[in-house]
Amino acid sequence: LRFIISGGGALPIHVDEFFDSAGVLLLNGYGLTETSPVLSLRDPRRNVLGTSGQRLPETEWEVRGEDGKTSLPPGEKGILWVRGPQVMSGYFRNPEATHRVLVDGWFNTGDLARLTARDDVIICGRAKDTIVLRGGENVEPEVIEARLLQSPFISDVVVVGHTKKHLGALVIPDREALAAFVPADRNRRGPALPEKTIVNKILHEEVTRLVSPECGFRVFERVPRITCLEQSFSVEDGTLTPTLKKRRSVIEARYAAQIEALFDG
Repeated sequence: LRFIISGGGALPIHVDEFFDSAGVLLLNGYGLTETSPVLSLRDPRRNVLGTSGQRLPETEWEVRGEDGKTSLPPGEKGILWVRGPQVMSGYFRNPEATHRVLVDGWFNTGDLARLTARDDVIICGRAKDTIVLRGGENVEPEVIEARLLQSPFISDVVVVGHTKKHLGALVIPDREALAAFVPADRNRRGPALPEKTIVNKILHEEVTRLVSPECGFRVFERVPRITCLEQSFSVEDGTLTPTLKKRRSVIEARYAAQIEALFDG
């Protein structure tokens, strides 16, 4: 085995670091269906962890501000625009959608990104997924979700809180990991606590531990309230796309009552 290639979604840094520590060369790439589909790939001779590599030959990219025109310097986060021979000419029989994303041959990926000083790209999330809190703070939920998925007790998670005072999270527990841990933890906390209470405490402690200023997160990125879901997200129930990406609008509509309860009081 010389190397493996990852693509199709942002690669969590803990996965990147795991394969690196195991001595496995993992090359992460980036692209979209509209770009046929590859825009960048890490080079085996210069494999920078945490990035999606450098652009392919004949490919151009810029990180632009909200106006879609201002080019931002390396290190600043904005929308990634690309141009190259692999970029589509337009959506089939949909000129309005084409006009929204193609400007003078440049394609608006809709992805938030940063470029390094050496032109590696770091994908930060989807622009349309950005959560804007009531105080005006912008939060990228995918960064927090990737961090929370480092917990052995969390199988999946969706961070919510648009227009709210603080963030919340829908958590799908890893029941096997919790089942192995709860008996010992029950003895530590005392036998009077029911299992559901212990599980909630464990998950709250994990969220607090993983998303904290000590771990590099800002105060408003903390997640003070969570709720546990019984059912996993899936393609069959419409909460995941065929490529296993979360359909946030579907999830938020389906669990509207649980989400609202996170922000009551």
